[in-house]
Amino acid sequence: MSARAQPTPHFSPELDLEAAFPAASRADWLALVERGLKGQGFDATLVMRTLDGIAVAPLFADGDAPAAADCEAALSGDRPRRGWLIGQTYAHPDPAEARRQILADLARGVEGIGLRLDRATRLGLRPGDPGWVEQAGVDGILLGGEDALEALLEGVQLEMVQLSFQAGEAAEGVWLALQRIAARRGLDASQLRVALDDDPLGRLAEAGRARRADDGGLVAPTPALRDLPAARRSALRSVGVSTLAYHAAGASPVQELAFAMATAAAYLRQMAAQGWEAAMACEQIRFGFAVDADFFGSVAKLRAARRLWCRLQRALDGNTEQAGPMLLAASSSPRSLAAVDPWVNPIRATQQAVAAIVGGADQLSLLPYDAALGPSDEPALRLAVNTQSILMLEAGLDRLADPAGGSHYLEWLTDRLAREAWRRFREIEQAGGMLAALREGRVQAAVAEMAAARRAAVAEGRQTVVGVSKYPPPADQPPAGHPAPDLGPLRAAALARQAARAETVGPAGPDRAWLEVEPLRPMRDGEPEHG
Repeated sequence: MSARAQPTPHFSPELDLEAAFPAASRADWLALVERGLKGQGFDATLVMRTLDGIAVAPLFADGDAPAAADCEAALSGDRPRRGWLIGQTYAHPDPAEARRQILADLARGVEGIGLRLDRATRLGLRPGDPGWVEQAGVDGILLGGEDALEALLEGVQLEMVQLSFQAGEAAEGVWLALQRIAARRGLDASQLRVALDDDPLGRLAEAGRARRADDGGLVAPTPALRDLPAARRSALRSVGVSTLAYHAAGASPVQELAFAMATAAAYLRQMAAQGWEAAMACEQIRFGFAVDADFFGSVAKLRAARRLWCRLQRALDGNTEQAGPMLLAASSSPRSLAAVDPWVNPIRATQQAVAAIVGGADQLSLLPYDAALGPSDEPALRLAVNTQSILMLEAGLDRLADPAGGSHYLEWLTDRLAREAWRRFREIEQAGGMLAALREGRVQAAVAEMAAARRAAVAEGRQTVVGVSKYPPPADQPPAGHPAPDLGPLRAAALARQAARAETVGPAGPDRAWLEVEPLRPMRDGEPEHG
């Protein structure tokens, strides 16, 4: 058989692509778009507005990105050296089950252990206090004593992991207990990497109460830590600035950023009054943000946070450059977890993880997909950790410091969020600061208004929540859920330890003065209002 003759392509010896495809101007593009819209209006049809009122065009090109900001170097953080830290948060009420989960995840590559203590501990209640029984074991680990904390950490090489705590009013007591536990293992506190995340303003917003100082304000975060030797503070982040309570209640990215900076400014003033040097105070703060279904908005929010923190530091007296870059811990959004159809949650968590990594998070933890249904099961916990491992070890997302850098749209959005958040931060400061904003209800009202706007966007079809507002599960599908653990034995054991005068990790007694405000109400995207 003879081979079939193949046509021979004919190319010009010099292919001039620029001449063959002349550049089109923005005006040319707009003319074509408006012709296609047939009078429907460019702004009304193609320009999207965020909940913060920022108008987002459908096209960004060279020249749209702003000039390099004064704090542009702050966007890359500390990522080039080590990628991000794979973390996980544990909140099962039974310390024995929480310990089993921790040891299993350590074998799967977890490097950071986050311990969320129960609501009673976070509120400053001890066994026997009024209200303790109702809150013990709710939304966190029921410890009640130093011996229980030591048992929880049995088998964990404390010097090899980062420990972080959501301990509320018990933060300082947890730190003292942890030092004694480490000493019994032959370790010095300087060998531990610990984030206490003591955030009085954050817990005032979340729970509606926090300890009151003698001057009528809030007790400063972990004041006793100021007297520790510098070597013992080197790996300690005692102060937390978390926007999780605001995010869970429906706050917008600009609101979260403004509240974070106002909170940080309040703590820095308190620490300065206690004698902290500016750089030393800055390096004690760890920031926490949640990322949600808005991928580009989440990326820009984290990048804007670094720029704002750099700007706030430069406004302080003292050599704050010695404090180093912002330490930014990100988590997936509890607000975005669907309880109606939890099977969409693993995909959301993956998308949120990528947003956090691209946005420059130093540390990341993902909520298990079944977290909205009660204590998570083993497959959900394993999937949450393996998602991060795949993104790091297989996808290689840890190889660039700032993957979003240079994107016309993301640079523009980062700049817009930072500018608007700084404006609102200044408004909070001029009106008396973050504490005054919470006491007067201005924060709660603003967040409630934004939550209502989110619900309206879903109800009116302007925002889609897959598995809830669109493509919901069949009506005859039984609701998913996990049985609630029996808290009776755990509460009885905690009461017995208290009766035996065992060491506790809570504050010293219920006779403290409290500052109370209206707490924020958490929401869930696309689902009926819940408390």
